[in-house]
Amino acid sequence: MAKKLEVSKLSIGERDVNVLVDNMEFLQNKLIQPEGRMLADSDHLAFVYILDVEDDFVYVSFPERIWDELNRVLKQHLPLFLSLSEDKRVPLTQFEEELQYLISNIEENSNYGKGMVHAVSKAFVV
Repeated sequence: MAKKLEVSKLSIGERDVNVLVDNMEFLQNKLIQPEGRMLADSDHLAFVYILDVEDDFVYVSFPERIWDELNRVLKQHLPLFLSLSEDKRVPLTQFEEELQYLISNIEENSNYGKGMVHAVSKAFVV
């Protein structure tokens, strides 16, 4: 079963964004590959980035409470990195493209549920 990490904070710099999560100790000293794919979690109002961690999947969940910050990041076209320590960061490749695709797909699409459609249209300019 895939492990889920929830983003606690985005640290937005001039050139990039550090994605901070709690309880990530299990990721230390493991081979982590970004999948370059995202999912929409309409039950929990979140966007989920997929990581391959030693042949298992880890879901990095971006909850609704940080979507305003995510919108700022999209407008600035900043790359995102999962920050594991001061000297180890994992690039979240294809993040902007995947998120833009999901946002445009969710717009007025009742398959995602009214709550998700409303939350996305409120947080993102679509």
